[in-house]
Parts: sequence; structure tokens; C-alpha cells
Amino acid sequence: GQSKVSALWAAQDTMMASCTQHRGAKAASKAEKKAEKKVADGKADASLGSKLQPLLKVLEPADIPKKALAPEELAEYKRIAKEYSRNKMKQHRQWQKRLSTILQLKLAAIEVVPSSFPTSLALPPELQDHARTPDYADFPMNRWIPTHTPPVE
Repeated sequence: GQSKVSALWAAQDTMMASCTQHRGAKAASKAEKKAEKKVADGKADASLGSKLQPLLKVLEPADIPKKALAPEELAEYKRIAKEYSRNKMKQHRQWQKRLSTILQLKLAAIEVVPSSFPTSLALPPELQDHARTPDYADFPMNRWIPTHTPPVE
């Protein structure tokens, strides 16, 4: 890990050196030599350690000690996990049922027979096919979303 990162820092120094070529070949070669010397001396690792060490330390997973559980505790945790799973599945099935009901009601509303319904509210037959096709268009990027709230009293 450290050698790859130090090689990346050295490559970045080399890239910065090549970017300074507009100052002249002398400045560019001087920066390249400096970058090569850093890698050769191992100073790239030292500067890397001072800059990235806190970040790398944060990214390391913490060692969590394993707790020995009594068989009663383990059985209780399993029971709680199974109950949670059952409840989540029940919620999911309820959500699916509501969604299915909404879709069935939508299709039933589209197919209302105009003679049994007031003509002003019935959907014309030429629009029924259009109403049945799903709309996959994205929402407009500039649509207004209400973000204000009533005043707090």
C-alpha cells in the first residue's frame, strides 16, 4: 500500500515537473531531478506519512472484540432477528398489495363505460390507450418542489 502511494506521489511530482516546462528546460529538468531524488532517498514515504497517515488510520477497520454469548442470549437474538424479518416481510407484502390495488383501480377507472357514467367525466376512447401506456419520462429538471413551511406560532 505505502509503496504504491509513494509511487503515485512521485508520478504526481513528475507530472508537475513536466507542467513547468513553459518556464524552460532547465526548470523542468530541475523539478524532475528533485522528484527522482525524493523517490530514491525514501523521502516520498516520509512526506506521505505526514500527509496521509491520519486519513489512512481513519480508513482502517476497528478491531471489535468478539463477545462470547450464552446459549440463552444467542437463542433470544435469533428469535428477535426472525421476528424482525417476519415483520419486514409483512410490511413488504402490504406495500405490494396496496400498489397492486392502486394499479387495478387505475385500470378500472380508465375502462369506465361512458353510458354508466356522466359523459363529462368519462375518458374518451381515443385517450384510454394513451392512459394505459406507462410514462417513463424523467421529471423536468426545473420543476418546482414546495420547500417552505407555514409559519411557526
